[in-house]
Amino acid sequence: MRRPLSFVACGVLMLALAPGSASGHSELLASSPRDGDRLAEAPPAVVLRFSEPLRRPILVRVRDARGREKVQAVRFTARKPRIVRAPLSALAPGRYRVQWIVIAADGFTQGGGFAFRLTP
Repeated sequence: MRRPLSFVACGVLMLALAPGSASGHSELLASSPRDGDRLAEAPPAVVLRFSEPLRRPILVRVRDARGREKVQAVRFTARKPRIVRAPLSALAPGRYRVQWIVIAADGFTQGGGFAFRLTP
């Protein structure tokens, strides 16, 4: 009977001594445009803002319904290591899909995606 109690005590002790939540991994806090936005005017760029500094962006894609790429370039500076900016070429009305992959300062690679719509 003592053995299970010691396992429980060790588990509780390990949880108490473990560091808090896994901070350091950068998470997407905000985007412009946001997921699901319906815009009357085309945005000049897609801007991604992260919770932690990034080492660098790997990929930012914005594609129309036909799969045509609309990103002109990806801008990222060490002065603002939490923000990635992707200027866009001219957008016609329609649905656009954004995909991104970044490397956080801690080396963790993360990605995601969202969509927005440009209305006529």
